[in-house]
Amino acid sequence: MNYLDIYYRAFIDYRKNTTDNHDCTVQRSTTAKANSKGDEIIVTRQICDIETDWIEAIEEGLVHVDKAIREDRQFIRSNGEVVDIEKVKNVSKDSVEHLARHSNLITKYHEGEDVIPDRLYTVERLSDYAVYENKFLYMLLCYLRDFITMRYNKILDYEYTYQGSLSMDKSIVMTKRKIDFKLSLSEEKKDDEYLKENSKSRDLIRRISDILELTHSQLSTPLMQEVSKSPMLKPPVTKTNVLRMNHNFRGALALYEYISAYDKDGYSVRQEEQRISPFKHDVADEFAEIAMLSSFLTYENGLNVKDSLRKSYENEELRRRDEELKRHLEQLKAMRRRLKESGESPDEYILALEKTNRMLEQNTEKLNMARQEIEELNNTILDYKAKKARLEEKVAGLNHEIDQINKEHEEKLILLEQEKQEEIRSLNEEHERKIDEIKENHSIALQKICDECDLKVEQIRAKIEEERKANEEAMQDLKEKFRKDSLEIEEQHAFRVAELKANWKDETTKLAILCQRNEEKIVAIEKENERLTDERRLAEARLIAIRQEHGLTSPPFDFSSEESFEELEKQLDVFEKFFNAEWKKTKTAIRKNAIKEFFDNLKMAKHERKSKATKSELVKKKKDEEKSEQNIAKDEKPNEENKEKTDTGVSENIKTDVKNINEGQNTNDTQKDEG
Repeated sequence: MNYLDIYYRAFIDYRKNTTDNHDCTVQRSTTAKANSKGDEIIVTRQICDIETDWIEAIEEGLVHVDKAIREDRQFIRSNGEVVDIEKVKNVSKDSVEHLARHSNLITKYHEGEDVIPDRLYTVERLSDYAVYENKFLYMLLCYLRDFITMRYNKILDYEYTYQGSLSMDKSIVMTKRKIDFKLSLSEEKKDDEYLKENSKSRDLIRRISDILELTHSQLSTPLMQEVSKSPMLKPPVTKTNVLRMNHNFRGALALYEYISAYDKDGYSVRQEEQRISPFKHDVADEFAEIAMLSSFLTYENGLNVKDSLRKSYENEELRRRDEELKRHLEQLKAMRRRLKESGESPDEYILALEKTNRMLEQNTEKLNMARQEIEELNNTILDYKAKKARLEEKVAGLNHEIDQINKEHEEKLILLEQEKQEEIRSLNEEHERKIDEIKENHSIALQKICDECDLKVEQIRAKIEEERKANEEAMQDLKEKFRKDSLEIEEQHAFRVAELKANWKDETTKLAILCQRNEEKIVAIEKENERLTDERRLAEARLIAIRQEHGLTSPPFDFSSEESFEELEKQLDVFEKFFNAEWKKTKTAIRKNAIKEFFDNLKMAKHERKSKATKSELVKKKKDEEKSEQNIAKDEKPNEENKEKTDTGVSENIKTDVKNINEGQNTNDTQKDEG
């Protein structure tokens, strides 16, 4: 039975005594009607709507986690050590192989006997459960525990919290009585039992509680307890072959990725408020009991009438029991008469008699108990009175002793005071006598000291006068010497300052030149350092490219961290700079080779044309030997014009070819840059 049932039963019993009483009914009615519009009850509840997607995902994932834990993954760790032969517990194949390689451990050996070394290599094999996959499971369960606990506690806080407030302000006027009653109540109750039993989300909350308990139970398994002793794994998680291929570990990894990416609360909260104002008739009648009960308790404790009321209560209880007994006896008499008149079975009569006997026995037991209590109280009172008399006698004897001690103490004090005064008087006389002697001796000694001081003062004055004169003469000599030395020092100082200024200018110029050279060296060193760094990065990039080309991209080349990826980007920048520089050199070389080849071809064509022209001229000369020089001159002029035209056409063809080569080369450059 909880406290709500207890208070409800007590309130019902209380109402049984006041409901039918006329005066109480009138008072309650007047109280309920007084300012009824000011009566108000406000109850606020937080309704939590829980989403089921994350609950289902965790329930499904925990199945895989449980199976993965049951796999009990481990690896055997071997620890080898060379120990004394007396400490060796077992010998293995590794021990024999080690002994065969290290024959220095055998110090004694006789043919035909067993080989017993002084020391031997032993191997201890231990099971290590702290493998990567088990660490991952432990980290996942810790994340799950925190993930569920945070949401579970908030859901319980919202769902099972009761908030209520009550306000009443009444001015009650009755005949010869006036009451001003004000009541303000504000209550917040966590983890309310009634809200637990009647919550709409009770089933979902139970499911969350179950997965939280399952998580705790999995964390308490021997495997997880063993793994918890090693350092916890930190994200990001490396997807090993087991995590990718094993069905159970793959499900656990999916659960980890789900809760890591889950960024919602997993529930939504809405607020419901119920307001009651004014109260209904039965509710107002019940709250009126509070005002009347408060008034009664104030009156009872203020005037201290609790004992009087208790006596009245006990008398009323006795009266009610007597009335009940009388009614019961009358019923017995009536039943006896009916039995005589009708001749019915006496069972009912016997039951009534037994009931009467029980009532009488109860009354008798209560009276006996009350008498025993009274006797015990009387005996206690007598004991206290006897103790009081004995204590009073003891106090009287102690007071007499105290009086005697006080008298003796006063007499001793008087004697001590007299002795003290006599001693003080003698000490004062001795003190005054010693003071007079000291004053007399002090005056004599003081006079001697004054005479000696006067004599010493005269001697000191004469000596000071002699020293003053000598000092004046020495001062004049020093001043003259100082003047001469000052002039000499000033001349030396001016010369030295000029010399130092000249040296300073030279040193400053040298330092400036040296600083400039050092700065140039620093710049050159920095450039060289940058060049070497670029070459190193270029070499690393070429190494990574070659490994990539041959399928060797496994660790140590892991670029998932931020620093490794930044280094990879720098290598890419260096390679791009290197590529652009080499491409420019290549383009220049290609152009030079193309132009050189073109001009070589052109020269060969010219040479061929010249050879053909020479042959034709020789033929014409043989034919025209008989012609005059004038005709030969006329024939040569058209040939020169044709030659100029030919050279012009050839030069235009050369320009066109060079232009085509450049355009083709630029097109190739653009395509390569885009690639």
